[in-house]
Amino acid sequence: MPGPLFRISGTEGTLTASRGHIEVASERLAERPTVYTTPPTTGFPEEIAHFVHCAATGQQPLMGGAEARADLEFVLAAYESARTGRHVAVGAK
Repeated sequence: MPGPLFRISGTEGTLTASRGHIEVASERLAERPTVYTTPPTTGFPEEIAHFVHCAATGQQPLMGGAEARADLEFVLAAYESARTGRHVAVGAK
């Protein structure tokens, strides 16, 4: 099995993403990590289809502006961490 796509470590645990599953490990959880299986997807076509559906029907999107902003903050922190080789806090003000 190939290595993880990415791993995020925080003060309360670790999230590891590999193709087909996400593993969440924390001292708060049971002795074993929790593993979530994810269906194969490219993501982007599904996002566009959902956006078009919401625009056409007036349905609220699954992710709003606040969530999208938090995602962008995370991605920018990941880039900064990769660029500098240092840990970058997310959400710390």
